[in-house]
Amino acid sequence: MAILQYISDGLGTKEIAAKLFLADRTVEYRLTQIYKKLEVKTRGEAVKKAIRLQLLDV
Repeated sequence: MAILQYISDGLGTKEIAAKLFLADRTVEYRLTQIYKKLEVKTRGEAVKKAIRLQLLDV
């Protein structure tokens, strides 16, 4: 859920990777998996759905 939280804070892939000590591609892969689970296609849709499902606190 940290990746979703960082996305909602407006961070980009490289910034998220640096904060989590991951490679950029790892963050991208995990985002792809999050999109599939939430059945969305964009970062904005992922954040909206995560909020609606109460996965994120805003």
